[in-house]
Amino acid sequence: MYKLSVDKQVELTSLDAEWIELLKKAKECGLTIDEVRNFLENPNSFNRIKNA
Repeated sequence: MYKLSVDKQVELTSLDAEWIELLKKAKECGLTIDEVRNFLENPNSFNRIKNA
């Protein structure tokens, strides 16, 4: 089994918290899981326009 150093564990925990916050914001904006996934796979093709 692969073990991470303490520094890497802290880095991953911090990164996970950032991803969670970004996903929460996307949900608050009304983005679907598929829209987020599509954007992450190909950000240049994202063309969803939401009227405010």
